[in-house]
Amino acid sequence: MGSDNKKGCNWRASIRFYITTFFVLLACCSSFAFLFLVPFVINPAFATLFAEFKIDPVTCVTTSYEELKGTSNCSWSSCMEGCTKDLFKCQHIIVNYKNDTEDFFTDKDFIAEDEIETIEWDVVDAKLYPNVKGCGYPPDLNCDDFSQQYGTPGSKYPCYYSKIDPDMVLTHLDLAKTTKELLYAIIIPWACFLVSILYILITYCGMSRPDYNADEPTEISSAKASKDASNYSLRSISKTVNHGISKLMRDSHDDKGHKEHTHTGNCIHHRKKDKIV
Repeated sequence: MGSDNKKGCNWRASIRFYITTFFVLLACCSSFAFLFLVPFVINPAFATLFAEFKIDPVTCVTTSYEELKGTSNCSWSSCMEGCTKDLFKCQHIIVNYKNDTEDFFTDKDFIAEDEIETIEWDVVDAKLYPNVKGCGYPPDLNCDDFSQQYGTPGSKYPCYYSKIDPDMVLTHLDLAKTTKELLYAIIIPWACFLVSILYILITYCGMSRPDYNADEPTEISSAKASKDASNYSLRSISKTVNHGISKLMRDSHDDKGHKEHTHTGNCIHHRKKDKIV
């Protein structure tokens, strides 16, 4: 019976160990995942939402396109593959845009340069970006394809401008998708992290809580052992005292007998001496 209980305890301890290890790893991975998502998903999503882009597209027309090199010339870029590298080569796509309420651009796929100057634009010389950060990674973003599609002067396409910064124009905008990605990037890592920490805390508190039922036999055994030790000490002391008293009584009896024997011998000696005289 004791062996079965021991095996059961070992089995539960092993299961608890593996589950705890899993949640510790989950907490670590979710933390690193959140830190990774901050610059690539969370910050761009917040920037997109805070920029207050107009949901209804306006009509953009490219007015100029340049490819520049050197850090002094590349303070910004319309497109950049990779959001963490330094700018040594950049693309500048400049556009004019207009809210085409009169369907002026409906039948036109291309605007001639001389015609661009005659149109009354809402904003001129705005900067065109694929997203609010102006960067991305293949295959979602390819800067060569981006420049071919939007870099030709006179090309017309829908775009979205920021109410906060009208000079910032995006080629694509999906606020619902951006909001969903932001929520997923925050909720999933934090949920995994909090669940892991909660399990670890509950497990730790459960292991640290004193088990009164388990301590009761130990306390009884300790009390019994203490009582036995006390009884043994009392018996030992009583035995020692009794032994001492018995020894004293024997010594006293022996001394008394020796004295009587000596006195009797002296009396006999004196009697013999009197008879001789």
